[in-house]
Amino acid sequence: MRPQNENDAASSKLPVRIKGRCHVLLDFITEGAREQAEQLAKTESRTMSELFREAFRTYRAAAVRKRLVAGNAYAQGRAGHRYTEADVERLVDETRTELRTGNRKRR
Repeated sequence: MRPQNENDAASSKLPVRIKGRCHVLLDFITEGAREQAEQLAKTESRTMSELFREAFRTYRAAAVRKRLVAGNAYAQGRAGHRYTEADVERLVDETRTELRTGNRKRR
């Protein structure tokens, strides 16, 4: 069953149809987008599957990068003090000394 028009395709709750081992996802994009994807695949000498896999990898990488940037900004905002390289060396030495003498428990 296909959506009545292009706008219904995006909001449709239809399950992904399966033909053989291949998932047919093209039912969920507009005809114009499908034609552009087919032309791009032909231009780049790729299959539609390769094109959509690459698009998903790119999307996923951008989403991960966005979360990392947001997490970094959050951490920067919470950091009341920026540690210098000398601070890190000193803290590591102090912690190792405490662990050796038994004054600090391991996590």
